[in-house]
Amino acid sequence: MTYGVEELALQEIDELEANVAQFRSGELSLEEFRPRRTLYGVYGQRQRERYMVRVRVPQGRLTPEQLLTLADIAESFSRGFAHVTTRQDIEYHFVLLEHMPALLRQLAAVDLTTREAGGNIVRNVTCDPLSGVCGDAVFDVTPHADALAGHFLRNPVSQELPRKIKIALSGCPCDHALTWVHDIGAQAAVSGDRRGFRLLVGGGLGALPRGADVLEEFVPEEELVPLCEAIVRAFQRTGDRKRRQRARLKFVLARLGLETFRKLVHEERRQVPAAPDLLDTRAELEEPAPLRTGEPAPAERTPEYHRWRQVCVLPQKQAGFAVAAVALPAGKITAGQLRALADIAREFALRPRTTIYQNIVLRWAREEHLPALHAALARHNLAQPTAETLLDPVACPGAETCASAITNGKALARALISQLEESEYLEDEAARRIQVKISACPNACGQHPVADIGLYGGALHADGRLLPMYHLLVNSNGFGQLLARLPARRAPQAVRALVEDYRSRRLPEERFRPFARRVGLGELRAVIAPLLPPPAFVEDPEAYLDWEATKLFSLEERGEGECAV
Repeated sequence: MTYGVEELALQEIDELEANVAQFRSGELSLEEFRPRRTLYGVYGQRQRERYMVRVRVPQGRLTPEQLLTLADIAESFSRGFAHVTTRQDIEYHFVLLEHMPALLRQLAAVDLTTREAGGNIVRNVTCDPLSGVCGDAVFDVTPHADALAGHFLRNPVSQELPRKIKIALSGCPCDHALTWVHDIGAQAAVSGDRRGFRLLVGGGLGALPRGADVLEEFVPEEELVPLCEAIVRAFQRTGDRKRRQRARLKFVLARLGLETFRKLVHEERRQVPAAPDLLDTRAELEEPAPLRTGEPAPAERTPEYHRWRQVCVLPQKQAGFAVAAVALPAGKITAGQLRALADIAREFALRPRTTIYQNIVLRWAREEHLPALHAALARHNLAQPTAETLLDPVACPGAETCASAITNGKALARALISQLEESEYLEDEAARRIQVKISACPNACGQHPVADIGLYGGALHADGRLLPMYHLLVNSNGFGQLLARLPARRAPQAVRALVEDYRSRRLPEERFRPFARRVGLGELRAVIAPLLPPPAFVEDPEAYLDWEATKLFSLEERGEGECAV
């Protein structure tokens, strides 16, 4: 997969290196330099002179060579680990500005870039990680996502938008890509003997989440790229450039209405230049790779293996193959684990992809190799039987690094895992499938509005002081509804109480969302009512510290984040 001309990418890095030198010498002001670096996914942190770097991973696909390079970068330029994001990207934190050019050149050598991982442009195109292999797959949408990624990268039409555009594609009705909360969502569909997409527009999360509208019930596959460009062009014309908080495409749809916006899109479609090669419908679909190192050594089928297989392994549509999910707690993966995954992918002929749940899936695992694969993963602590379960919460970086964060979302995720880490939750399938998502502020970088149980950070005045708190949301149908506000230190107890209440009162075969809808917010609020009042400082001084914090909670370090949703 290639996105852009290598020589051009190297020229861009040279330009950024010159910009860094100009900024450090004072020739460029912060206001002049900021948009130049954010275009390359380089964002300021709340720590002075430390930066976050976001690497675009189109469709989440990574090769063993790329995994090795990502490991080298984690050790050379960051803190020895990386994070998988909810956009299938890779992020590093605490990077020095002078290291950026060398870091970007290492990425370019394995066909990875940070270009347009930030800024008011079309961001990384995300794709259903099970596309083409899920049992309900309509068809593999990877080539279509690939075409969109290549089309918009460096495209003049998308370089100065009113705000960012996020695009997602799903290959089956399960919608593993959450297309319905994206600016543009495309769901695989078939009409007669033609392949195409159900095209959605105007979805989004943030402080004011909105479900997408159906722009077209069916778009032939060859029309997907030009129609997406028409949507971007229409947004270019109609987006609010004066009010940043109202600039996303979802606000355009709310203001103009679907019919008016549809007409604008059709007008723009007539202006899109003909480009018959935007999508090569003959593009080779992903197939199993041949084994290069011979058959893996057999391994014992232990109880741990059976538990892992039950939770983390999904049979593929193709007979004899399976997808194995690798759970990464709060999206964290160490350099050593990245190298181990590269070796494992080579040995077992696997195709890794990152997911929007901050994990990695390994596609095309041969059924007969699963015990050996489990053993190989377990040697590097990559075989936890928790992927996409209650014990695998999604969380944004939070106040550890993000300037706009209020609380430490990843610290809460770790506390939650610690308090819930009991086998009973893994044995109870319905309980373990409860999704918890955490954001450190209302911006929803942790996707809290679409979780079964969502939390987002805030601050509360109590006993003459500030106390870290979370808004706790429960989802009964669509977006979560506010259940309560409670001290951050009591959030894990509240989640556990809700889960236990669900386990004790659910009907046979009743999942969490129907349960929440049946019993109602009032009854659920009563379950956690004892946890809601903030304690006096003398009674519980730890309540006035955030998770993993060593000093009293304060908002003094909080500022305006550069990558707020």
